[in-house]
Amino acid sequence: TKKPAAPRVPRPHVPEHLRRRSGRLKGDGAAPVERLTYDEFDYETPRPRKRARGSRTAMVNELSDEQRANLGKFDMDSFEEWMMPHGDHPLSEDNRRQVMRQATKLVSGQGVRYESPTYGWPEDVVFRKNEPVTMESDIVSIIEDAKAYEDEHGRDHGNGWLLNHPLRKLLIFQNVCAKADRDAGR
Repeated sequence: TKKPAAPRVPRPHVPEHLRRRSGRLKGDGAAPVERLTYDEFDYETPRPRKRARGSRTAMVNELSDEQRANLGKFDMDSFEEWMMPHGDHPLSEDNRRQVMRQATKLVSGQGVRYESPTYGWPEDVVFRKNEPVTMESDIVSIIEDAKAYEDEHGRDHGNGWLLNHPLRKLLIFQNVCAKADRDAGR
């Protein structure tokens, strides 16, 4: 048995000088749409390539010599190039920047800390500190370790941007490089 609907309360009277004057609300329809044209677009001249922000360079300077050597072994420049808009796995600027920030920490062995003021981990809790991710690493098991680590120390409230997303990009890149090596070895 369904409960009867509550009686409708009439709307209060609003004086004319306080009423909304939107054309859409008055029933005049939506505002006219400005159509874009590409008549003046120069298809012949290549668009200038945007330079990456200097944040990765600043981060690399904070690392030890051994950590920087690990970055070279993983070839972080190729990894970043692979994710550029013109690369084989194009990502948005923000996405690529976030992935590079965390991947740099993972590959160098610096480790990843969750530094959220509300949900962050304690100072001494760092995922994979002094355990660099290499091209030879089993990244699938590292992803599983990351899930277990989050279960133990607190989940990533950034929906995977702390560990899951960067590790998956590293895994995809590792697979692409392995496939390229197999294809070159034929």
